[in-house]
Amino acid sequence: MSNLCLGVMDSGMGGLTVVDLLHKKYPEIKIVFLGDNANMPYGDKTKQQIMGFVKNNISFLSTFSIDGILIACNTMDSNCYQSIKDNCDIKLYPIIQPTCQKAFQISKNKKIAVLATAATVKSNAYKNSLERLDRQIEVKQINGTGLVELIEQNKNCQNLLEKYLSPLKNSDYDTLILGCTHYPLLSDKIKAILPNIQLVSSSEELVNSLHITKRDNITVCDVDYYVTANPLPFNDIASNIFGYPINAIIANRKE
Repeated sequence: MSNLCLGVMDSGMGGLTVVDLLHKKYPEIKIVFLGDNANMPYGDKTKQQIMGFVKNNISFLSTFSIDGILIACNTMDSNCYQSIKDNCDIKLYPIIQPTCQKAFQISKNKKIAVLATAATVKSNAYKNSLERLDRQIEVKQINGTGLVELIEQNKNCQNLLEKYLSPLKNSDYDTLILGCTHYPLLSDKIKAILPNIQLVSSSEELVNSLHITKRDNITVCDVDYYVTANPLPFNDIASNIFGYPINAIIANRKE
């Protein structure tokens, strides 16, 4: 039996939080990662622009013998998934739905906050998905503009994070969704600011949503990393963050 092969796509290194979890849980899966850092961040782009990026990403990943693609970007999911899922020849794994399911399960008072990019907040994808689970859920969406860029540049984002999360400090919201795959990299900082709020990582819930039978006597597969712009700063920062070598190369694709 050949190994399963999955593509993982994101605007940048946030998707590596998904790759890291996926590879640790299912080392037998071949992973092809694409970070579209040439167009990062997606959060300040229009829906039409994001749709174009996503189609290009899928087109590139489709050149590999993959069995499915994980949408490791909440902005992609919130703006494109519903439009493209039925017309895509490859199975797509969305990130927002399983994340909402987890938040709904663990919230004790039905008050859930979402920290996400501007484009994800504007789409109301999280609000609508949570309210479909229960109309009584109270959703507070927080625009995290600027955080992705700081993470990608390995710069301090403490002040901006404090600013965005300050409305939750004395609130009764008991759950915060990290609605961008970059944000789990800030989990420790967020926990320090909001020690009494439980966090839901969209990266973790995307991986948890996969129902794959683990096999004995597996062959551990490598991860192939691709980016759409200069890989050197990407590799340096990503390797430093994750603690192991990440050697992405330029994706040779047609725009």
